[in-house]
Amino acid sequence: MEDIKLDLGHVKISRQVLEQLIAKSLKDITGVHLIKPTLSDRIKEALGYTKQPGISIKVDDEQELSLEVAVNIDYGINIPEVARKIQDVVKQDVKKALDITVKDINVEIEGIERG
Repeated sequence: MEDIKLDLGHVKISRQVLEQLIAKSLKDITGVHLIKPTLSDRIKEALGYTKQPGISIKVDDEQELSLEVAVNIDYGINIPEVARKIQDVVKQDVKKALDITVKDINVEIEGIERG
């Protein structure tokens, strides 16, 4: 008996879903904080346009993701160490939840927060 293969269509994932997943991953890392929305971010949100501040997603011709995340960190945290952790956790969470491989993640430390 031969295997039957069904094509049930395509799955599309919105940028908002990916941004929300990345934001959740970042919130779970101790000492890392999402940057606060600006006034223009809040106005856009009030008009129905939602975007996570500090998260930028680019898709290249090969359908590979490149991400840029801007965060604040707590004072006293080792910056290179936390940047690597952000890259590892986000890549792992995106792969696990969406089965998408992230090509690269650029981390920008926007500021340091005092606890």
